Amino acid sequence: MKLTNDNYIILIGTKKFTERYYRDKAGWLKVSARGRTFRMTADGS
Repeated sequence: MKLTNDNYIILIGTKKFTERYYRDKAGWLKVSARGRTFRMTADGS
């Protein structure tokens, strides 16, 4: 298996919530604890 950035999901959270970060073809995505999806950009917006 080739291990690259698109092979991982990053989970950040506590007992009450978890946020997920993962990479697709267009870049990084954040999925909030409520299920909303946000596109991550280099300038942070």
